[in-house]
Amino acid sequence: MDLYYSIENKLPRKYHWLTNWYIKFEKPKISNEELKLKFEKLNNEQLNEVAFKLSNTKIINPTNVFWLYNFIFGALGIVRFAIGHFKFGLFGLIFTIMAIIVSFFLNMNPYDPLIGLLYIFFYYGGQGLWVADLFMVGVSLRNQNIEKINNILDETLSKDSV
Repeated sequence: MDLYYSIENKLPRKYHWLTNWYIKFEKPKISNEELKLKFEKLNNEQLNEVAFKLSNTKIINPTNVFWLYNFIFGALGIVRFAIGHFKFGLFGLIFTIMAIIVSFFLNMNPYDPLIGLLYIFFYYGGQGLWVADLFMVGVSLRNQNIEKINNILDETLSKDSV
């Protein structure tokens, strides 16, 4: 059980209403309680095997991702690259690059309404994606972590049951 408690902070948890709305679209395949029951079924040898596999598996800490990737570099969409959502990351990066490019044109001709509207669209669109990522990336990352751990447990339990 100590192994479960050492990884518990990387697993899904209960959230507020906004994140609950997002979870409807990305539900974890297994609940924390079911995962805890699987850990309780393991004997010492299996626990050691699971601990070894977990140490060799890339289970990302959501707190580090939030502060480093999302909060500091969030406007660039880097957090999406870090968790494996390359299309969304590229989308956020393009919004930021386009806002920078349009801002150069806006400095050359500050009274052109089309350039002003494009700048507002790309700048505030990118910032909107960043704010949404503040809430959604943690949920996605925790769901990825629980799936990785569940796969390791299933592999260990099925190997010993055969």
